[in-house]
Order: sequence, then structure tokens, then C-alpha cells
Amino acid sequence: MKPYPKYKDSGVEWLGEIPEHWQVKRLKSLARIKNGQDYKLVHTDEPIYPVIGSGGQFAYASQYLFKGESVLLGRKGTVDKPLYVNCAFWTVDTMFYTEINNNTFPKFLYYSALTIPFAYLLTNTTVPSMTQDDLGNHLFAFAPLEEQKAIAHFIDRKLEQIEQFIRNKKRLIELLNEQKTAIINRAVTKGINPNAPMKDSGIGWLGEIPAHWEVVKLKFLAKRITDGEHISPKLVSEGILLLSAKDIRDKEILYDVDKFVSIEDAKQFWLRCKPKMGDVLIVSRGATIGRVAIVEDEIHFCLMGSVILCRLKSEVVSLFIYFALNSNYAQKLLFFSSAASAQPAIYITDIAELAIPIPTLQEQNQIIDYLESESKKINIAIAQIEKEIELIQEYRTTLISDAVTGKIDVRPNSLIETTLTA
Repeated sequence: MKPYPKYKDSGVEWLGEIPEHWQVKRLKSLARIKNGQDYKLVHTDEPIYPVIGSGGQFAYASQYLFKGESVLLGRKGTVDKPLYVNCAFWTVDTMFYTEINNNTFPKFLYYSALTIPFAYLLTNTTVPSMTQDDLGNHLFAFAPLEEQKAIAHFIDRKLEQIEQFIRNKKRLIELLNEQKTAIINRAVTKGINPNAPMKDSGIGWLGEIPAHWEVVKLKFLAKRITDGEHISPKLVSEGILLLSAKDIRDKEILYDVDKFVSIEDAKQFWLRCKPKMGDVLIVSRGATIGRVAIVEDEIHFCLMGSVILCRLKSEVVSLFIYFALNSNYAQKLLFFSSAASAQPAIYITDIAELAIPIPTLQEQNQIIDYLESESKKINIAIAQIEKEIELIQEYRTTLISDAVTGKIDVRPNSLIETTLTA
């Protein structure tokens, strides 16, 4: 995209040069900044209006504070996420709303507001806060009204294209993850030899398995199945790491935490459950219920009761059990086990009774090598797509900034001609 034909110094360091026919104006000269107010929730057949906070709409009020287009700006808490609204609404007292002047196109003001350097304007308080004076005195590059409209419409079109691009990429990631799951499902239930003779597993959901495999309950494959402590210990500033469900990632464990217990308390934890290399950890409660990881580091830590530990016998490989527990077959069983509880949870008995199709030790290692190779290929593809999404999001930010500060000329030809002859 091309720049404007002529520029001038804006006199504002962060703005630099702006198009010759543009101006620099303070936000308070473009719109009146108003305080939001407390509201009351209603349950009525009368008209109700959205109540909007920094996170968007979250309730309804029986009357509106403002009707029409407005740009909402955070006053306290989440202050760096301006919102564009075009309806009757009420906004809470942690937000400012704006009554926009006639010479300012609301969507242009909104996109300009996205470029405000909020980090530099925050007041020095425990809760991030923004003052009306600081916002009102912030300087914007300001274009003629028709040009504002052209810029806003250009950004609208570009953002829709970018959002469609991101949706397509995210769908591709979903498909790749589905492909990885399908590969794991087949490998841990059918093996990797397509010519292997098959037999009925005796389990409806599992179907046929290779004739030389056995279906074994996990309690017969494990030396021990237990879980972490169900008490809340006293935390200390340094000591032994205390991990819970939120620290269990897919296959990996997050050790970069700030929760510690004393060595004395750790010894009490370890009487029940002391993780060591090769142990399989399964999240038994919370949002990530059923997630599986393997202890692969010589790091001492304690576990809370939201994680189950499975220590395996020598005839089974931890990584094979990790993949088996991530199969659709196992995850469905764990899901139905947890759903049967009043409070969704997986219990030690659920894990112990889980039936796993088991090949020979040699074949387990062959399947592991195959799955790690295939997973790596898919993970590389996903990482590349995620990088593309990250780059397009950075481009989106740059595009908005460049358009509303006049670094690029997005005017249609008719508007360019009007400007040149004015």
C-alpha cells in the first residue's frame, strides 16, 4: 500500500509525520468522555439493555445510559481494550463511554483508540487505572470526516479477511489434531501391522485387537496407583515444589510454579505419594480432567489430590500407557466415569479398572517410535500454522495503526481527487 503524497511534522514524537492535510487533536475535542454508573439487574417483561464492562456484555439493565454509537474505554481493571458499541446500553462505573462529536466517525475513533499507549498512561495503583484527564489529553492524528469513513471501512474489510484467515487456520489445526488422535487410536488398539491377525477384544467400544495382544486392567500393569494429598498445607517462600492439576500439561509437567511446602510437610506428602521418573500422572479433577503426563525429570515435588499417580511394572512402557490413555477409547471411559459422580472426578478405582490392550514389550516400543515420529510431523505443522496466526495478528495491529495515523493511503480514487483539488 502506498503512502500519502505529502507529509508534515505532527509535532508529536510517537506520531511522527502525518499527511499534510491532517490535524492533531486531543481525544476530548473529538468526544465527551463520560463515567459509567452502577446498575441494577432486572427480571421484567419491560425492555432491557446490555450492561457492558471491560470484558463485554455480562448482564441487563432496565434502562439505558446511552443510545447510539460509542467507544468505551476502561477506567479501572482491564483498561487496554477499547470497545465499539452501536446500540442502547448501560456501562458500569469501571468504564468510560463517549459521546462522539459530529465531525468524528465513531469507527475511526474506535480504531484510533486501539493505538493508545495505555501502559504509559496507567496511574501507579494496585489495580490498573486510567484517568479521564489522561485519556482526554491523548493526541490523535485526525483526518477529514469523509476520509475517516474511508479508513474505517477499509479496516473493516481487512479485519474481516484477517478473521476469516484465522478461522481457516484454526480449523486446520483442529483437523490436524483430529488426525493425530486417529493415528494414536489406531496404533494403540490395532497396532501398526495392517496384516496382523485380529480377534474380538470382548469390549464393545474397543472392537477387534491383534490376536497376540491381551486386554489387561491397569491395576495389573501397575505397581501402585495412588493420588496426591487432599489437605491444603502451609505454603512457604522456598522449599519443595507443590504441583496440582493446573501444572499438568499434555505429556509434560510445568515446574515453573511459585508454590512450595517445607521439607517436613513434603515428607508427609511422600508417605502417600512420592513421584519419580517414569510415573504416569492423570488429572482427576478440574477443567483438564483426563489429561496425562509423564515424570521425565529428576525433580522432587509433591502432588495435590487433583492428580492420580500410576507407577508401572517393567512389562509395560510409560509412553505406551500415555498414548493408550490419550486414545478416544480410554478418554471416553474416563469421561463416563467422571460424569457418573455428583462432582465430576476420576477416582483411583476408575483408573485401576481401566482395561488396556497390551502388545509385547518390543511392539510397545515400536508403536511408541511410530507415534512419536507421526506426532512430531503433525506438531511441526501445527506450530507453523500457529506462527502464521501470530504473524497475521501482528499485521492486524500494524495495519490499524498505519491506517489511522496516515502511514498508508487507503482512500478511493474519488476521495483522493477531491482532496487534491480542495
